[in-house]
Amino acid sequence: MSTLIEPAASKTEHETKPVGIAYLIGRIDHVLKRLMREQLKDLGLTVSQYTALSFLASHQSMSNARLAELAMISPQSAHEMVLSMELKGWIIREPDGVDNRVVQLALSAAGRTLLAEGDSRVRAIEKQMLEELSEEHFGVVRQSLRLFLENIKGSKT
Repeated sequence: MSTLIEPAASKTEHETKPVGIAYLIGRIDHVLKRLMREQLKDLGLTVSQYTALSFLASHQSMSNARLAELAMISPQSAHEMVLSMELKGWIIREPDGVDNRVVQLALSAAGRTLLAEGDSRVRAIEKQMLEELSEEHFGVVRQSLRLFLENIKGSKT
């Protein structure tokens, strides 16, 4: 078990470089996705499918294009994933009531059941990752990560 270490008063140049933070976030992303793949595999779910089902659960319905954007995959990949999830009975596709060119996606009952099991497994990973954080530190981490995202969202680099 590790414990939260308070930052040292004086930091070396290496510790304060933004690249160090970018590297750590990248490593966390890599390890987190690996653990999620391992935990979701026997459910027949990929990380992208789990992400897509999660977003569909939090919205009544959404378009394929919006799902691709939220799941951070290309529209082409989203289209293939949606077809696969529909064949498995996890989602329902229906024409949009306003624009017939748009198809709205929603979770099926089977998709909700599958997502509940996936959520349980992902929460266990998060619990392990955050186990040494106090509530106060957890709030700071969450707020900082949201700020990081907002700061680079519009970045052209």
